[in-house]
Amino acid sequence: MTSKLNVLTDQCRAAVCEVRAPQLAASLVDQFLSTTRALNSISENEFDQIFAALVQQRANALFVSADPLFYSRREHLVALAARHSIPTLYEIREYVEVGGLMSYGTVFRDGYHKGGIFVGHSASKSRRRCSRLPTR
Repeated sequence: MTSKLNVLTDQCRAAVCEVRAPQLAASLVDQFLSTTRALNSISENEFDQIFAALVQQRANALFVSADPLFYSRREHLVALAARHSIPTLYEIREYVEVGGLMSYGTVFRDGYHKGGIFVGHSASKSRRRCSRLPTR
């Protein structure tokens, strides 16, 4: 039996790898993948229409790509996935923090924290070696 998997991407920002990688993975496990693309200036009502279409298409699962547009409306997306009983995987942990089912991806806050520690450590070492220091 073939399952229907969907990927929600922003039409204007989607990288080629965001579309091709899931298609390849789906083909390896004999799954059917459909890419659902949202427009750049999407409204909350349009998200409702997208989820209604997913229900009508009998989508078995949804993957929401990391995108600033979706992130800014994450509470609404999580609520729609729950209301329509569509198991949804998010690329960013913050979706799960507002009630989403699961995430698989980077925790950006940790990366920023580690990056700050690294830069601070590198700057303290380089002060001894550099004759030019940043002015800001």
